[in-house]
Amino acid sequence: MCTSGCMKAYPRADQLAVARIPDSVSFETACAIIGPSITAWYSLIEVGRLQKGERVLIHAASGATGQLAIQVAKMVGAEIFATVGFDHKKQLLKDVYGIPDDHILYSRNTSFAKGIMRMTNGTGVDVVLNSLVGDSLRASWECVAPYGRFVEIGKVDIYANTSLPMGCFAKNVSFSAVDLRHIMLSRPEAARKLLLKAMELAQKGSVYSPEPLHLYDVCAVEEAFRYFQSGKNTGRTVIKIDGDVNVQKHIIHRRTWQFDNKATYMVVGGLGGVGRLLLKWMVSRGAKYLIVPSRSGIASQTAANLVDELTQKGVTIATPACDVSLEKSFSKMLAQYSSTFAPIRGCINAAMALHDSTFDKMRYAQWEGTVRSKARTSWVLSTLLPKDLEFFISLSSTTGVAGNIGAPNYAAGCTFQDSLAEYRAQRYSGKSLSIDLGVMSKVGIVAETASLRRVFSKSHGHAQVDDEDLLALLDVCCDPAQGLSRSQVVMGLPTPAELVSRGLEVVEALKQPLLAHFSQSRSLSADAREPGSQMRPRALFQKAKTDEERTTIVVQCMTQKMAQALSIDPDEVEIDKPLHVFGVDSLVAVELRNWMRNEFAAHIPVFEITGGKTIELIGELVCKASEIRRVA
Repeated sequence: MCTSGCMKAYPRADQLAVARIPDSVSFETACAIIGPSITAWYSLIEVGRLQKGERVLIHAASGATGQLAIQVAKMVGAEIFATVGFDHKKQLLKDVYGIPDDHILYSRNTSFAKGIMRMTNGTGVDVVLNSLVGDSLRASWECVAPYGRFVEIGKVDIYANTSLPMGCFAKNVSFSAVDLRHIMLSRPEAARKLLLKAMELAQKGSVYSPEPLHLYDVCAVEEAFRYFQSGKNTGRTVIKIDGDVNVQKHIIHRRTWQFDNKATYMVVGGLGGVGRLLLKWMVSRGAKYLIVPSRSGIASQTAANLVDELTQKGVTIATPACDVSLEKSFSKMLAQYSSTFAPIRGCINAAMALHDSTFDKMRYAQWEGTVRSKARTSWVLSTLLPKDLEFFISLSSTTGVAGNIGAPNYAAGCTFQDSLAEYRAQRYSGKSLSIDLGVMSKVGIVAETASLRRVFSKSHGHAQVDDEDLLALLDVCCDPAQGLSRSQVVMGLPTPAELVSRGLEVVEALKQPLLAHFSQSRSLSADAREPGSQMRPRALFQKAKTDEERTTIVVQCMTQKMAQALSIDPDEVEIDKPLHVFGVDSLVAVELRNWMRNEFAAHIPVFEITGGKTIELIGELVCKASEIRRVA
């Protein structure tokens, strides 16, 4: 099977993407050659139109695609020039394919171009199969002979929209790019012909597995990827699936409880962003009768669509326009639905109204509007709903814990909800809980308001809460078999110790005595040291006094990190060279990106790492992007 998304236990694909493996070809060999052989054949024969006696330059020739390209080129009868990055890869090409020593050049710099022009008496090669980037790509482009064809199978310069010197086109040359995934998705018939051609060549023995073939059991996937990203890998790496091999599996224990499908549940303010998330969750847990009061009723198309969606699933849902903070209005609504709905067995209060202002400039109407939406609404619900509810949950806010100088009214309302939950927990048998919720990352007023997103994205005093985390908490809290030992849960508030460990300044709101217990952390000198008594990169970076010192620290640490990831000597890493020269691919780039984020609090996109910048320039980028402040 050769299609996107087929790496799974039970893959499915269109019949065009499936081919029978010939009896003479092993399963491992088929896996090893399918992608590289299609790439090599399509690039050299169909796009590059390689002919007998022509010269071809194959970059990264010891890799799987490079070796299959050599096999195709030898099949045609072309003269082969190849580049590699290490001596042992050069020796492999000489031993396995008999390529002359003077036809194998090094691609760790652009000197190969001079070698090609010297070996061809200044003419160049007829076809280039390129996977190099930056200056090496341009050097390869200049090696194309008149009427030659340059075939690009890399992606970095394409995604970076890198410019190409146009002068070479005066020699009647062509530049083409090959993307097999695009062919599979947009031209399945053409992809099938290539698949069948690859199997045909394998059956005849014209192409065969790259050397060496590295086979790993499925339980050693991490080891396989480590080898693959080392930069010294040759041949092909294949993962074997064997039913007798033990594979470590992390089991997720999911709760299977369900809401009573004959009971009614109320979600106040349930047509807002977070409320809609809760309604979907409750229905997924078996709830069939829902009352969703709000001040304005169904006021948006999004809310209307959700109501229609739930109704089509067999859910009876009422969405009355009702101000729950008014006892008379709420009592009238309860009486209206008492004859058509089953008794209410649970309530979640997601109501809120924001009227932000500093306290000294706040009008009474602003104070009253927000406090009423939290405090008065919660009290009316607690007073008029049955006292034997299964659960009474208020969605409060971390603002009530840490405070917010721009929203004292909201903080006051939230602290009332926290106290009410404690009050109910001491008096009633059902569960009473106030969830002090931080900033939701995907739904809710912050996620749906651009100005608020900008404000909170710059704040270190809030940790964004994912939908899945909130629902996981509710899975526990609403589980009939799970008791609650407390009436208040804080979610989405980073501790002072956590901010310090990340090298970030602790915001004033988190310095209050209430959170003193969470401020305890090891001293910088103790925290900054790892086994071997060497300072951690973060500590060194934080103590540096100038940007130049910081950049030097990043570069030195990155040199060590790259040497470790690529299994090379640190002395081999030249800081004035781009990372691709050392074999850094997307896997290593992602690892470096995560390391930069964890050690230096710098968010550097992967394309910046793989885009041809030198190690020194990336060090400067990290220095500029870091959120870590200097310490004395």
